[in-house]
Amino acid sequence: MEEVRFIEYLPQHAYEMDWKDKDEFLGIVKGNPQFFHLMSTLDDTLTMVRGDKILALISASPTEAYKAGIIFFMSNTYVDEFDKEIFTATKVMLDNICKKYSKRVSLEAKATNIKLIKFLDKLGFKKEGVMRKKGHNGEDYILFSIVEGD
Repeated sequence: MEEVRFIEYLPQHAYEMDWKDKDEFLGIVKGNPQFFHLMSTLDDTLTMVRGDKILALISASPTEAYKAGIIFFMSNTYVDEFDKEIFTATKVMLDNICKKYSKRVSLEAKATNIKLIKFLDKLGFKKEGVMRKKGHNGEDYILFSIVEGD
């Protein structure tokens, strides 16, 4: 099996992903056609690949001094939350982001995305609360963060 690696993010990577949750993906694209192009302007944006398969899109952007928000799109088809190589690669990138922004890194996950929630828990993210009816179809989202000292 080929190793997991990060490459420079290009907006076309988002369209090449194998999206299992088509509704969420299409909602984002229809709602904001420039969304994936905007990701390419953020400070730390990478595409995680194994061979020719796009596994995830990961982006970090400062929200204010010493804080950052993370955008994390994971391909449900290719990513297993217990895949050690993917976990290790994500952990290394996350550690680098935490060192850069130091105090707080946060992200939101759809409350029904159990696979991603388990993955975030294993990475050390802590659940902070539920944002009710935040999604474009009224879905609940959970706010997670890693704070310095966790």
